[in-house]
Amino acid sequence: MGSISLEMKSKNIIFPIFLVLLMLCGCTTDQECRQERNSPAMVSIYQVVFDNTTEQYLNETYSIPLRVYPIDFDSMLYNRSVSSLSLPLKRIVGETAFSLTDTLSNISDTLNFTYVVTDAFMSLQCGCVPNFYLEEITVTNHMIDSAVIANPEVNPQGLNNVNIYFRNTSTE
Repeated sequence: MGSISLEMKSKNIIFPIFLVLLMLCGCTTDQECRQERNSPAMVSIYQVVFDNTTEQYLNETYSIPLRVYPIDFDSMLYNRSVSSLSLPLKRIVGETAFSLTDTLSNISDTLNFTYVVTDAFMSLQCGCVPNFYLEEITVTNHMIDSAVIANPEVNPQGLNNVNIYFRNTSTE
């Protein structure tokens, strides 16, 4: 009789412990959901320069003091010298525009993203995650010479999506 009650007590203890472990292993935190859901467009900044040694034009990474904010919002994303940008895209509409202002010269350009948004199921806890596919990039060409889509699929892996080429002001 003593061995039966000891066996029942151990089952009564093991089962709740097993349930707690199962719940802890199966849960996804809010932080994990937010990290995987955010897929900003990654932008690299370049300047085209002429190399006298090789007599060729080269794309050099360019660091420029920029103030960057979305056109429809009041929040500033950058106000410092940058050579790359991480720009959030609107999930509901297929277009997002940003103002980029050189803080030294006070010259501004508008960078406009046009894209298609599709939802992909992630998990029961996190729901759906937006996938963005860039269709077009346009700029106003005051200080930016051009913008090119390098990788149209915007995803959480952080791959570069757009290259911006600033005018070389040292040769103008």
